[in-house]
Parts: sequence; C-alpha cells; structure tokens
Amino acid sequence: MEAVGMILIVSSRFLELLGIIMIIFFAIKKYKARYIYYTTFIIFVSISISAAAIFLKEYFIPLSIASTVISSLLLLGLIIYVIKHREETLDIQPQEGERCPVCTAFVKDTTEGLSTVTVDDVTLFFDSPLHLVRFLEDPLFYIKQRRIPVSKLEFENLFIKAKDTKRFREPSRLKFIYEGEELEAFENPPKGKEVYTFEEIIKKTKVNQDAG
Repeated sequence: MEAVGMILIVSSRFLELLGIIMIIFFAIKKYKARYIYYTTFIIFVSISISAAAIFLKEYFIPLSIASTVISSLLLLGLIIYVIKHREETLDIQPQEGERCPVCTAFVKDTTEGLSTVTVDDVTLFFDSPLHLVRFLEDPLFYIKQRRIPVSKLEFENLFIKAKDTKRFREPSRLKFIYEGEELEAFENPPKGKEVYTFEEIIKKTKVNQDAG
C-alpha cells in the first residue's frame, strides 16, 4: 500500500511539473493568456486534491488516484486542443505601430487580409496575403532591407485571416482568388471565381517572376 501511495505522489508531482512546463511554453510561444490560466487551474486542482488526501488519510489512495486521473485527462485534453487549433490558441495580434515588411504600411488586428509568419522567433505581419507570398518568395531580400533581427530562416506559425470568416487559418485550409491585382483568402470562396490553393499561388508567383 505504501508503494502505491508513493507512486501516486510521484505521479501527481510529475503532472504538476508538466503543467508548469506548459505554462512557460505557452508564455514563450505567445499563446493566449487563457490557456496559461487553464493550466494554472489544473495545477491548483491537483495540489488541492493532494492536500486533501494528506489530511484525510483514510481516503488517501482514492483521492490520490482522482488527482492523478483528473490532472492527466485535463492536461492531455488541453495539449490536444492547442495542437489541433494553433491558429485559435495563439495570440495573433500585431503591436501598435507594426508595419508590413513588404510595403511598410501600418497593420492592425482589424486589417482585412492580415497575414503573419514567425521567422526565427520574430513574428511578422503583412497587410495582405499577396505581400506574405512576396516575402516568402525572397525572404532574405526583405529581411536585409527592413533590417529584421533574425539569424536563420526558420519559419513557423504561418497564418492568414480569411475574408469571409475573419478567422486566422493555415494557408492549406484556405482557398484563394484574385480580385484584380489583389489576392484574397476564403474558407468558403464565392462561386463563379477561379480558385487557387496556396501552393498554386506560390508556383504561379514564381513562374511570373521567372518570366519577368
């Protein structure tokens, strides 16, 4: 029985340590504050149940099991949700005075077609999907021209705000149409328009550059 109790205690402490690591990760990677609060609450629940188990010795085993199971399920559920919904859980919001690296126009969280990518932990915002595409075609040019402080070309968190739903989505989940010279992103594109995937847009832009 003592061995079981020790295993449960170690398991609870491990889960609490995992929760602390998640809080640090969420803060560094700029996830929304609510997910830090959720993780903190889970740790608090785990510690509270463990404390109750110490005082209520006759219920130590069942309470310790409850603490381990509840904490495990909640942390696992939170991890799965964050992984599957990165564009919804990340705090994607340009700072005041943020400028598009391509055209230097000011960008705000209300900018239609707002797009973003993180390069070597530096988050960049663009005032349109087309300017994001242009940046991706020749990132070194804009990095040098705008003196963006990055040391290596490591890209992550590439998102575009859909025009119809106003939600950030990964480019692979969007459809794109051209309106004149402008490129617009949709989750549900209007009918009667020629629709492209993001990969097709990249190839199309490259072909045009090579032809030019």
